Amino acid sequence: MSDIDLDDLKATIAGYPDAGKLFPFILVMGETGAGKSTFIKTLAPDSNVKIERSLDPGTSTSTVVPIKIGYLSVNLVDTPGFNDVERSDADILLDISKCLVALSRAGGELRGIIYLHNLAFPRFSGTCKAHLEMLREICGDRGIGNVFLVASNWDSGNEENCIIREKSLHTKYWRNLINDGATFTRFRNSYDSAEAIVVQCVWKESVVFDLQREILDDGLLLERTRAGSYALARRSLRPAELRRVLNGDAPGNPDDIEKAIKIGENDNVKLRVDIVKETDNRFMKIMRSKGTRGVATLLQVVMTLAGIGLSIAGIIAGL
Repeated sequence: MSDIDLDDLKATIAGYPDAGKLFPFILVMGETGAGKSTFIKTLAPDSNVKIERSLDPGTSTSTVVPIKIGYLSVNLVDTPGFNDVERSDADILLDISKCLVALSRAGGELRGIIYLHNLAFPRFSGTCKAHLEMLREICGDRGIGNVFLVASNWDSGNEENCIIREKSLHTKYWRNLINDGATFTRFRNSYDSAEAIVVQCVWKESVVFDLQREILDDGLLLERTRAGSYALARRSLRPAELRRVLNGDAPGNPDDIEKAIKIGENDNVKLRVDIVKETDNRFMKIMRSKGTRGVATLLQVVMTLAGIGLSIAGIIAGL
C-alpha cells in the first residue's frame, strides 16, 4: 500500500490552483466496435476523440473528453474496448483501475458507466456475456444503479432486426442487471439521444464502485479483487477459445490469432502492481513540481496519473 500520508496528499491537492473544479466523470465502456467513440463524437464533434500529448511521455490508451450540455459540464472517459486482439482484458482492466484510483485520490466524482452494445452484432457471444460479468464485478451490487446499458447502431439498416436483438438484450442477456437497477436505453446516433443518456447519468448521485473500495479501502492488489480474479480466470480460457478459430471451429481471422494467444502472458505480473502506491507517489511528485503549478490543470495531472489522454488543446509535456 501507499507510504504517502493521505492527509498530506489531500492538503497538497487542496492547494492546487484549480482544486475543486473537477467536473463529474462518466466512463464509456463496451466491446470493441460497440460505438463508444461514435457516441462521444456525437456530443463533441470537434474533439475527434483524439489522444493528445499528456503530461507524461508514456503511452495513452483512453481519452477524456470534457463536454458541456446546457449548464452541465461533464468529463466522458472513452475507455479501450474489451475483446481487443491487441490487448488482454486484464490489461484494459488495469487502465480502468488506474483511472478510478486517480479520480478517487483527486476527489473527482464518478457518476456512472455508459455501457454500449452494437445491435449490428449478429449474436450475443460468450465474450459479450463474460464482459457483462466483468462489469458487474467492477461495479458491485451497490454500483449497478449507476450503469446505463445502451443499445447502439440503430441506423445499421434493418430496424426490425434491431428491435428483435434489443428485445433479446432486455429480456435475456441484460435482464439481471436491469432487475438490479441498471437503466436500459437506446442510442439512435443522434445528438438528442446521446444528450438524454448523459444527462440522466450525470444527475445520478456520485458512486464508489466495489473495485475502488477493494483497492483503496481493503488494500487489495488488482489480482486479488473480484474483477481482477475474473479477468485472470478468463485469460486462462482465452487461448483455447482462440485455437478454435485456428482449427476452423469458430469465426475469426486466423492471421490475428497466434499473436492474440500470446497477449496476456504477463497479466499476473501486471495485476500485482500496487496502483495506490504508484499513483500517490507520482501524484506528490507532480503536484509539488514548481514547473507544474499554474500551467497544468488538476484534470491534466489526474489523467497523467491514470495514463490516459485528454482531448483538448494545450496539453503540456515533459513533466
